Amino acid sequence: MPSPADLLTPSRLLDRRAAFAPVLAQALAPEHAVSDWLHPAPALAPTPIARHRVDARRAAGASVLLVPGLFNDCLGTHAQPFANARGYADFADLGLAGMRCVALPGRGSVAHNGALLAAEMRVEADRPEVQELVLIGYSKGVPDALHALAVLQASGALPAQRLSLVSVAGAVMGTPLASRFAELYDWLSPAARLLGCSAADGPELDDLRPEARALWWQAHALPPDLACYSVIAQREPPQLPPALRPFGRLLAEQVGRNDGQLHTRDALLPRGEWLAEVRADHWGVALDMDAHPNPLVRAGAVQGPPFPRSALLRALLAWVLS
Repeated sequence: MPSPADLLTPSRLLDRRAAFAPVLAQALAPEHAVSDWLHPAPALAPTPIARHRVDARRAAGASVLLVPGLFNDCLGTHAQPFANARGYADFADLGLAGMRCVALPGRGSVAHNGALLAAEMRVEADRPEVQELVLIGYSKGVPDALHALAVLQASGALPAQRLSLVSVAGAVMGTPLASRFAELYDWLSPAARLLGCSAADGPELDDLRPEARALWWQAHALPPDLACYSVIAQREPPQLPPALRPFGRLLAEQVGRNDGQLHTRDALLPRGEWLAEVRADHWGVALDMDAHPNPLVRAGAVQGPPFPRSALLRALLAWVLS
């Protein structure tokens, strides 16, 4: 069976990190230095020149669908990627045709969630004002989004609009943690219902095993006109939140660089543009855990100052819709 490195051919992945850094810099608040949030720290001019801005005409025809990860329905808006207490109201100034997090079962399989997302994409594509669809997948949301695209492609129902997929800490090639902790996951599964989580679909964790992801990639190809972008996260184990630190140490024993849930090498789409490797953990890069009302959750899920998630999303949209 091919390894992740065999499937993700570097020749088809363009390294755009140096070009994306100034775009993130212009989206950051004045008190943030872009060098604090990127690996490697970019060398920027004192006043970065704006490379990309959201094109107002494209924004008016763009529907942005955010695809959440595993357990997304357990923590309310805190598990919706890039949302805060106001949802996505802070991005209203961009003039998008729409921006919403797709409601998917937090413990649904890739096949189940992919089919649901495919239907949601068709709904958006049927809106006359929508000229392009931008999928922003987080964690397991990326396999779900990939499967949705495969479902639409196989049925000849792929939307005619321009399509983009942005992977943020995406489980593109899965994680070895899915195999190692399968029994623990099954044992804890009943307790998840007490937290308001949806019922388990069955293979949702199995879908994230590297072997399962490799088989998926062997059987599927990306739509040829799909624009792909990848953002990966990385923190050293001591810098991870307490709840992720043990997983980060396990992953570091195998390969090294990881975000507490994924090896960085396994979070890149096989083609398109690699935009950033950010200094954040798997949760902090996209989730509003630092504002969670439960102090125990914050204590386990947060380490250090919060990552500037809003700025990252604005920079991503500026890049994709410029």
